[in-house]
Amino acid sequence: MATSLFNLTAIDRIEAKVNALATAIAELQAGQASLSRQGVKVMAALDDLEAKVAEVKNVEDSVMMLLDTIHQELADAVASGDMNRVQAVVASLESQRQALSDAVARNTDPTAGP
Repeated sequence: MATSLFNLTAIDRIEAKVNALATAIAELQAGQASLSRQGVKVMAALDDLEAKVAEVKNVEDSVMMLLDTIHQELADAVASGDMNRVQAVVASLESQRQALSDAVARNTDPTAGP
């Protein structure tokens, strides 16, 4: 009788260990699923960030092209010696400066720090 009691106790211990392993596996699977969901969210955030960086790059390129064009127009106007032409370029520069300033103000988060 002692042998069957011992075997039952050993079986109980094995069963407890198997149950503990099953619980641990279930917790790992739940954790893996949670990490997978977080990974999807991180990838979506990364996609958004990449799109915004590309947009900023396009804006930077446009601003550089604008500045190059204005520089050339001003240089050509000065070289011509025609002060009316120089004044027209300066007026155009002021108009474009204001438009750029307004666009930056519209698209800048007022709570963002420097």
